[in-house]
Amino acid sequence: QRMAASLVYATAELRADAGVIEKNRRGQSGLWGFGISGDMPVVLLKLAGPESSVVTQQMVQAQAWWKAFGLRSELAVLCTPPHDSATGFFDRVRQEIDAGPGAARVGKPGGIFVLDDTKLDDGDRLLLQSVARIVVTDADTLAAQLAAQSANSHSDTNTTAGKWPEQPPAPEVKCSALPGDLFAFNGYGGFTTDGHEYVITTSVARMTPAPWVNVIANPEFGTLVSESGSATTWSENAHEFRLTPWSNDPVSDPNTEAFYIRDDTSGRFWSPTLLPTRSAGPYTTRHGFGYSVFEHVEDGIESELCMYVAIDSPVKFSVLTLHNRSDEQRRLSVTGYVEWVLGDERAKTRMQVVTDVDADTGALLSRNAYNTDFAGRTAFFDVHADGVDGVDGVDGVNEVCGDRGDA
Repeated sequence: QRMAASLVYATAELRADAGVIEKNRRGQSGLWGFGISGDMPVVLLKLAGPESSVVTQQMVQAQAWWKAFGLRSELAVLCTPPHDSATGFFDRVRQEIDAGPGAARVGKPGGIFVLDDTKLDDGDRLLLQSVARIVVTDADTLAAQLAAQSANSHSDTNTTAGKWPEQPPAPEVKCSALPGDLFAFNGYGGFTTDGHEYVITTSVARMTPAPWVNVIANPEFGTLVSESGSATTWSENAHEFRLTPWSNDPVSDPNTEAFYIRDDTSGRFWSPTLLPTRSAGPYTTRHGFGYSVFEHVEDGIESELCMYVAIDSPVKFSVLTLHNRSDEQRRLSVTGYVEWVLGDERAKTRMQVVTDVDADTGALLSRNAYNTDFAGRTAFFDVHADGVDGVDGVDGVNEVCGDRGDA
């Protein structure tokens, strides 16, 4: 049962080390030579010692139990013979499985695949470890391995960390009236008289009935952004190589590219766009040809976020301008957030996205070598500022914190 959760939602605790995943350069097609499709969760059992029978039986039973509850998986059994008894180790493991309840699943789709480690190269080993949602060995009992992983997970959690400061409710501000000269005004927005922009005013209590989006692109790169600030970005192919997720959800309009503004004195934070924080005040969105602008005032801070794409380069720019309209000096920080895809669907790619920080520029780099069609591509997330306070990344989700400054 405890392992079953990792079949549905992969966790770092039961997977191979990040350093192993980072070294992999092969894609899903590399599994096909073993008979493994890679279309369902892969579980890797690494056998290397004489006392392998118990763990093998447990994993064969586990796979059958998962399948009985509708959780299909592919169990790869990697036989690495001990140096003192190499001869016949692979054959013995295969015979044990053939004589047990898993015999009918050997070599079948969604079944068991017994592999001889002596016939694999380093690339094969890296691929198997990087795709596996669960990696188990015969070095200890299954219960002991799970207990150790659970202990490591809890020890990595900082239980003494302070809680986020409670957000005080923002003062209720009625949605400001739109300019009366907007053409084809429909209650939410309309075109400017020159036809160059579509202006939308929203608030948490007054959102558009569905996401109203602007497509901003050059021939090889582009982004789609809604009036709430939710966006998806792609390179070369809007379906096969999305940099960030596309939800196609007309109700929730999830935000996977976001910015947060924080008052470092009070701890209060908000976004320059309606999503994801949903402050009570009004937001104005201006969709233009090749750009979108988001305007908002929160707690005396006026913000303008302009998004656009370079005409001839695969680069998206988000320019955030802040003005202090209050009567006191303010100390603010800005955090950018992004969920990487680097493929067609985040559910497929999130396990293989590897991030790093460029030593020369400080930019956060992201790669997915498992996507063989775009294996050589690198996405980046960077801030143009005098300094970056920090970067953080976990499971394909990254944050870049801009330097703090007084306003």
